Amino acid sequence: MLKQSRGLFVALLLLWGSVACTPSRREVVILSTNDMHAHIERFPQLATAVEYCRDTVATILVDAGDRWTGNAYVDLVEDRLPILMLMNRLGYDLAILGNHEFDVGQESLERAVRYCDFPIICAN
Repeated sequence: MLKQSRGLFVALLLLWGSVACTPSRREVVILSTNDMHAHIERFPQLATAVEYCRDTVATILVDAGDRWTGNAYVDLVEDRLPILMLMNRLGYDLAILGNHEFDVGQESLERAVRYCDFPIICAN
């Protein structure tokens, strides 16, 4: 009787394991921005799109670089914080460095990277 119980237990454990490990399908949307060149006036439209996606499906928001250099207001503010403030508020998941992130020197870039609420992973 004990052998039968153990055999039944093992069979049920294997059945449960095969069901638990069955892959399931999940949709993920990756939203990517790049070459924004500090055009902060476009953030309301971007925020609307991001909010819509996050309300309907798992969403990852990334930026491929060149966030600043191109908007006089942002370019005049130390460490280009206006664009980074908006990116933090929008909840970017990660970003990559573009060539324009180096326009104002490595010290400024280092301060800007520390300000980000998202990781900077490499250069494009």
